[in-house]
Amino acid sequence: MVATELLPPGEPEEYNVDPMIDRWYISNDLPNPGWMLVNELPADYIPEAVVTPDGVWHGNEETHHFADARDPAWVEAYRQIITDYPRHLAVGAGGHF
Repeated sequence: MVATELLPPGEPEEYNVDPMIDRWYISNDLPNPGWMLVNELPADYIPEAVVTPDGVWHGNEETHHFADARDPAWVEAYRQIITDYPRHLAVGAGGHF
């Protein structure tokens, strides 16, 4: 089985693994199927937050929430993160807390 067979095409699958999170899902903001190697991300793709393999949330450092994708400081921090993890898997995710 290949990774793309794990999720059906169409609407994202929703999961609930934490009672503090209403829902989370693999989103379609990355090219289909919603994940790719970090070094293959589109150059103009700037997410609002990143969770690195060590489990650290990167986004707005003051509120520990989402960053403004237009903020030059966030863009610079994000570019450093993807430089540090070029062969890792990027997964587009969404959720409601």
